[in-house]
Amino acid sequence: MEYFFDIATPEEIAKQFPTAVKVPEWLEHDRQRLKEYPDDNLARLVYLYWGRGDKEKAEQYRKQIKSESRRLSVAITLYELRED
Repeated sequence: MEYFFDIATPEEIAKQFPTAVKVPEWLEHDRQRLKEYPDDNLARLVYLYWGRGDKEKAEQYRKQIKSESRRLSVAITLYELRED
């Protein structure tokens, strides 16, 4: 499985973790969290690919989220981010 921090650019990391990028300890905590919790990593990958305009890949990652409530939450966020 892809890992968010391995493929995101520094700008993309800053966009998803705006406060943590200013405090190295916080950013390291976020890195470890995504390693420990695959659903969190998958959610970040969904937002990453959505932001890149690859909605198909974003949806593929969303479907892999094991927690039904988290999968639904991500879907709702994407719905709110859609362009009319």
